Order: sequence, then C-alpha cells, then structure tokens
Amino acid sequence: MKKKLLIVSYNDFANSKLSTILEVQPNSRKILETTWLISTTDTAKEFYTKIEPYFDKDNQKVFIAEFISDQRQGWLSRASWDWIKGNQ
Repeated sequence: MKKKLLIVSYNDFANSKLSTILEVQPNSRKILETTWLISTTDTAKEFYTKIEPYFDKDNQKVFIAEFISDQRQGWLSRASWDWIKGNQ
C-alpha cells in the first residue's frame, strides 16, 4: 500500500497524551505546536482509530486529513520542508 501524508492538528490542554503518542509514531514530524505530519499507509479514519484512546473527547478536538496537494505554502524550518519532500 502506498504511503501518504496525514496532517493531524488538535487543541492542547494540560496533561495531554496525544502529543506523546504522535511523537512516537514512525515517520512523524511536528511542524507547529499542535500540528503533526504523519507518513503512513493508514487512511485518516484508520489513524484516528489508533489515536482515539489517547485524547479527551470532552476537552480536546482533533482534525486529521490527507495532505495530498503539492500546492502548499508556509513558513517552516528547512528541515520540515525537507522532511515533507522526503515523505510524500
């Protein structure tokens, strides 16, 4: 199955386990305080199912989408842009 990039963004709160779970995912990259890119064969729904037990649905919101367009712009570190190019 072909790998794809997922963008995972969430609102943070004290004692959040979600950042720790995303950090240990193979081929993950934190690009903003609460925004990660994950290179995976999972669909957004499959990945959501994996991380669902680690966030508090009463206090946290999570957004996951496939990062499919090469039309992107932003101000990130060179290392982040290189990671994106190497993992799409």
